[in-house]
Amino acid sequence: MTVATAVTAAASGLAAVCLGFMLIALLVSRDRVDEAVRDDPELQDLGFDVVAAVEVFQWVVAGLLLWCVVAVVLALAAHQRSRPARLVLAVSAGLAGLVSFLLGLLVIFPFLWTAACVTSVVLLFTGRAAEWYAVRSAGPVPAPGAITEL
Repeated sequence: MTVATAVTAAASGLAAVCLGFMLIALLVSRDRVDEAVRDDPELQDLGFDVVAAVEVFQWVVAGLLLWCVVAVVLALAAHQRSRPARLVLAVSAGLAGLVSFLLGLLVIFPFLWTAACVTSVVLLFTGRAAEWYAVRSAGPVPAPGAITEL
């Protein structure tokens, strides 16, 4: 379980940082987009509102950023043996894997997130994960494979 939650937290955290920078860049460059559309007749003749498309893209990036933050929180909760968090995290990772796979058809980089999502889903339900989630104890129990003594 340690590996599954670490992979999820690392991949989601990295994606959140990238999306955060992208959102900041989009918000800061908003005036430049408006100016570019006004100055370029080809952008005006595209048949759709470029400024509105950029605004929709900003909301999509913000939504993906929120999804990444929630995934990190779910990974932390799953690491604390929360069964609902485990299930929601698996569904979220499956959906994220599908989205990143579809984006990966356009560019190679999202395939890294696809691999991380698939790894998380597999590790959440294989090996000794079921035993680990079945244990109820008063204190924290080390995850399978964790180093408990030096």
